Amino acid sequence: MKKKAVLSIIEALNRPLGLPEIMLRSQGAGIKVPERTLRRWLVAWSSIGQLRRTGQKRGTKYRWINFEQPTGEELVFIQHLPSAKRKVLLSQLRDLWTHSSLALEGVIGNVVAIGNVVEGSADNCALTPGDTYAILELDLTVEGKSESEHQQVLGHAQAIELLYGLVNAPLSELALFELHKALKGDLAVQADLNANGYQPIGAWKQEPNYLSSVTTKGKAVLIEYAAPDQVSSLMQSLIRVINRTGLNQLTLDNAHMIYAQLHLGIAHIAPFSDANGQMARLVSNMLLLKAGLPPLLIDQNRRREYLELIADYQFELGQLTKATGIWPDESAILPFANFCAECYGKTIDMFA
Repeated sequence: MKKKAVLSIIEALNRPLGLPEIMLRSQGAGIKVPERTLRRWLVAWSSIGQLRRTGQKRGTKYRWINFEQPTGEELVFIQHLPSAKRKVLLSQLRDLWTHSSLALEGVIGNVVAIGNVVEGSADNCALTPGDTYAILELDLTVEGKSESEHQQVLGHAQAIELLYGLVNAPLSELALFELHKALKGDLAVQADLNANGYQPIGAWKQEPNYLSSVTTKGKAVLIEYAAPDQVSSLMQSLIRVINRTGLNQLTLDNAHMIYAQLHLGIAHIAPFSDANGQMARLVSNMLLLKAGLPPLLIDQNRRREYLELIADYQFELGQLTKATGIWPDESAILPFANFCAECYGKTIDMFA
């Protein structure tokens, strides 16, 4: 009861609050909590996305995040199922989405379907689907795996929950920052303390980023993403597109086009210093979820094709600026959109 009461005070004030003020106002409301306990609660609420944490040491402040807490009721594509089955299916979706997205990043092993059995490959390092399940469903620590690997799984799962909480709300810059912070998890706290500040978590990048890649024709290319001073304007344009798109225009037949457009837009801007691929795969599903459709998951077993198609697109169109806009040639989206349509079929079958 005390935890709920303290959280209600922070929510009602709806502005950044330091620990001393939170403690003072709690005591004024008759809520007596030891400072160490209150500090632990604040850190926990920040880690699960209920509060936004800014500053360092004595300058640390906390603010309520105005996201709806997901219940599953906001996801129309599963409402035809009994409530017990909805819960199980959402857990399965979260586990699959998390594993496939991290596998596409090369963070954990890809999966290969053998009959009806899914096994982890030996590629890269090796958190298997079973390991992902153990971390998320059983709350277990997988022996021999690093804290970083565990945190990336937990962070991606938390970002999915935050995304669900945005289904009935407009997208904002703050929401994108919170998604990014969730992906980075507790590691974000350490990165925020980087003395140079060149790799901010939950903020736009501060330095240029590049990628060496290969196209579908086997050509080695260097991709130069949008410069830091162009990011805010480009991302604000993308946010407006998401918030202004009529949801009645989205159907199972054209959802892959919307997804592909947003994915290529975010990935081509590469607005963050890290985790841009994961962010693209999350945020591109927002309009699908808002329209009551299931999310589109990229098939991790087609990782090479996926990366090469993106390289084709980015190399052909070159670096993005405010002058070029986000999509200089929308016809160039089609090859990647066709690939996304094939991937979407698997997700639709899952919920059929």
